[in-house]
Amino acid sequence: MKKHHAVVFGLLFVSLVYCPAVAAQLKYVRRPAPTNNPVFLKTTLDISCETESHYWKTLGGPINSNWIPKVKFYVLLSVTTRARFAVEYFNPDGSPWYGEPMEQIGSPDPGNGWTVLVESERASEKHQGKSTTATGTYGVKITNTRNNETVFQGKFKVGKFKTKDTSPAYRNQYNFFVEQDWNLPIGYVWLNYGFSVAAPRVCVSMWFKGGLNDPDLEARLYRDGQEIDSTDNRGLVGREETRYSTIMENEATHHWRRYDISWANFAALADPEEERRIRSQVKRIMQDNPGDYVVKVFYKGAQVREIGFSVGPDGMLVDNGIAKQNNFGDDKIIVPVKIIGALDKWNPVTWRTDAFYGNPLSGFDAR
Repeated sequence: MKKHHAVVFGLLFVSLVYCPAVAAQLKYVRRPAPTNNPVFLKTTLDISCETESHYWKTLGGPINSNWIPKVKFYVLLSVTTRARFAVEYFNPDGSPWYGEPMEQIGSPDPGNGWTVLVESERASEKHQGKSTTATGTYGVKITNTRNNETVFQGKFKVGKFKTKDTSPAYRNQYNFFVEQDWNLPIGYVWLNYGFSVAAPRVCVSMWFKGGLNDPDLEARLYRDGQEIDSTDNRGLVGREETRYSTIMENEATHHWRRYDISWANFAALADPEEERRIRSQVKRIMQDNPGDYVVKVFYKGAQVREIGFSVGPDGMLVDNGIAKQNNFGDDKIIVPVKIIGALDKWNPVTWRTDAFYGNPLSGFDAR
């Protein structure tokens, strides 16, 4: 009788670890696939100012800071096709300013998720005959020149601040920047295949103003009100993008940083052939753990951010529909970020009008 119980217990234990019948019913996640027609990833769009000290209208004269815009973004693209885009800029009064071709930098490959960078043309003396000393709200239009499709149209706000040098020779030296505060209350939930194609990590992304000491950031993961993990346990709070202008000054007010947050023990299953191995290495499988999740981010021990998302009964991330409603081609779920405390010096209302460069989100409400 004791031997019989031992056999039954052993069978039950094996079934909890891995059961082919259960695996056959499990819904596996699928990585976005590239196509020959580039998919514009709006969440990656970055418009900035390239500041130059000497103005083409007063060559040989004193320093007089001026700027031109720079645009960059990523597209999801097959390796067999090359991206062809052009960008046009418009003055604050709506009149045409100038246009330029855009360049594909590098090639898409599985290691970068089949995405590739597209940015403003890299050319010498770009400021000549084009740059300006004026600030204001400028227009932008991006076109896929292969089919003449307008993939983006919007506006960006340009401001300036005085540089640190106050000597007479530098009285007209400024740094021009594009306003980015609208990013802070907008977060993303997605699957990061960069860690493992077979077991992508559940990842959340959010923005902070600059000047932070990255190791002082910690993100704790809660499920149904209970803390279940922390990035201090082999997780990651990684700075993945910084938006700023040409001069590295005023980090706290004029630098914006995007951090990607993930936990080593929270991943999704994407490959049934690798399931046994993944289950032996990852403590928490997304498909096995439906529920409501909250991420609380702390800086030097004080909470500064909060974000929520859900995993449905089918084991998949619950899509709130905001990305689809606003015609995003990304595979990211857009969620509000609650900003807590006074860590960031920011304008809390710009997201209502300035989000995604004059394309505020329909159906979105900051917390």
